[in-house]
Amino acid sequence: MFDKSFKTIRNIFQKNKNNKKFWALLTFNIFCYFIAFPFGLFVSAMWWFFSTDRIKSKTKKIATYSVFGLLFLITSWGVWGYSKDPEPSLKIENIEDNQVIKADSIDLRGSFEPFHFSVYVNDKKIDSENGNFSYSQPLEIGENKIEIRVANFKSVEEELIIIRELSEEEIAQQKNSETEPDNKQEEIETSPPSPAVSNTADNDLTTIDSENAEQNDQNLFLVTRIIDGDTLEIEGGAKVRLIGIDTPESGDCYFNEAKNTLSNLVLNKKVKLEKDVSETDRYQRLLRYIYLDTTFVNDYLVSEGFANASSYPPDIAFQEQFRQSESQARSQNKGLWNSCSSPTPIPTVKPTNTSSQTTTETSTQDTSGCVIKGNISYSTGEKIYHTPGQRDYEKTVIDSSSGERWFCSESEAQSAGWRKAKR
Repeated sequence: MFDKSFKTIRNIFQKNKNNKKFWALLTFNIFCYFIAFPFGLFVSAMWWFFSTDRIKSKTKKIATYSVFGLLFLITSWGVWGYSKDPEPSLKIENIEDNQVIKADSIDLRGSFEPFHFSVYVNDKKIDSENGNFSYSQPLEIGENKIEIRVANFKSVEEELIIIRELSEEEIAQQKNSETEPDNKQEEIETSPPSPAVSNTADNDLTTIDSENAEQNDQNLFLVTRIIDGDTLEIEGGAKVRLIGIDTPESGDCYFNEAKNTLSNLVLNKKVKLEKDVSETDRYQRLLRYIYLDTTFVNDYLVSEGFANASSYPPDIAFQEQFRQSESQARSQNKGLWNSCSSPTPIPTVKPTNTSSQTTTETSTQDTSGCVIKGNISYSTGEKIYHTPGQRDYEKTVIDSSSGERWFCSESEAQSAGWRKAKR
């Protein structure tokens, strides 16, 4: 009996792990039972204490003065401690903001004053000695946000962005694994897609046991909302970003066409999801290839001119297929390649081992007179624009085949979804 009840509760939580309404309702109920109810008991007890005749008036006054006196002492102690606490200082050694490294961790070293303060890295307290600290922080591929804080009553905080790119060994491993995509492509073109949605143990959407296997309909997921041409939402509230492609942003040419095409294709239908290497992107969207029966949706959008190929390591299993599909769509003037006009830069080739926001080659000026460079970070996919005079402007090369572009004004770049480079 208890085992069956436990399984039922577990299944409910698994099915609603991405349902915001479910968690909001659960939180409200917890608040009512564990906060509001005890508070109501406390108020009732206080009302009885002051209204009953069983307790002498003198006792009530003593109790009241004692409680208010205690609160006054605690408040005074806090104010006094804060006023006496010195202003802390923090110095980080040998690390720069937006630094790019290839290691899987970074050594954080620094000093601070006063010595009796505590040091926290991403809200985790670390050891320190005589105002010095050293800590090895693990890194994930792409952008890592690191917050270093020194605190007691008062606090000071430093925030760093560290970008981890693939090492030579990891790049070599990926190149070795790229010998399989041609066979995978042939399977997709000749038969219904066979790949499952990664391993069920690794995918938080496919935790399936014997009791709910039928409900998941063999790893098919119902599409409930289309956000834009390359992002959708499935039943349960999880957002899915299509890997390897990029469609026009809101306000750009062909945005509505791309969104409507994806909507007509998969909305209110069950699709199969396939994972590459990464689980989610920096916005916590699931990164997946999508199949509708025999249609490879990611490639369909590129081949019909609704999207351009835009792959970033380590999720590059179909990179060559998408590039070939884009080249064919361009040559046939399909979709956005026929309907949209934009500044055309002189083509350049972006090095495959680049993962920072810039390249080391000399920039080529745009022939149309629009000089703002819309660059896409190779490691994180973040869209960043550079204006003449900024530190990395001359080193930035625009590769239109990967979705990068030129802009005539900063407002145009910002409305298209790009942010300005910090330096």
